[in-house]
Amino acid sequence: MIDRTDARILSLLMRNGKIPVRKIAEILGLGESTVHIRLRKLEEIGVLKGYSAVIDMEKLGLRIKALLQIDVDPTHIDNIAKELAKNPHVMGIYSSTGEFNLMSLIISHDPSTVLEILEKITNMEGVRKTNITYLLRNLLPREINEVLSDLILLRYGGHG
Repeated sequence: MIDRTDARILSLLMRNGKIPVRKIAEILGLGESTVHIRLRKLEEIGVLKGYSAVIDMEKLGLRIKALLQIDVDPTHIDNIAKELAKNPHVMGIYSSTGEFNLMSLIISHDPSTVLEILEKITNMEGVRKTNITYLLRNLLPREINEVLSDLILLRYGGHG
C-alpha cells in the first residue's frame, strides 16, 4: 500500500503537520512535485485523512481520564456502544476480551461527569457489571502522532 518514501513523508508530517512540502522534499532528497503526487496518493487511498492540530487536553482543564469497563450481554453490545458514542466525553469505545467485553475511555473536566456516564450505562438493559478505573498520571507521555510515526518507520524500514 505504501513504501519507505511514503512512510518517511508521513513521519515528517506527523511530527510537524505544518512542515512545508518544500522542506519535506529537501529532507528526503525528492522534487516538490514528487512529494505533492505522493501526498495526493496517500490522501486518495485513505492513509492520510487530513491535517489537524495537536491539543493539550490538560491545559484545557480536561484532567480526568477514566477507563469504563463493562460486562455486557453480547446481544446488547451494539446498543451500549451506540449510547456511549452519543456522549462527547467518550474518546473511544472498544470491544475486548477478559472479564469485561466492552471498554470506553472517558475524558472530562470533573469526576461527576464520569459518574453520570457510569450510572446511565449501569442501568441499561444487558449490562451485567461495570468498573471505573481512573487514570492518574501518564508515565509515558507520547503524542499519538509520535507513536504512529515510529511504528510506520519501523514497519516500512524508513529512517527518522
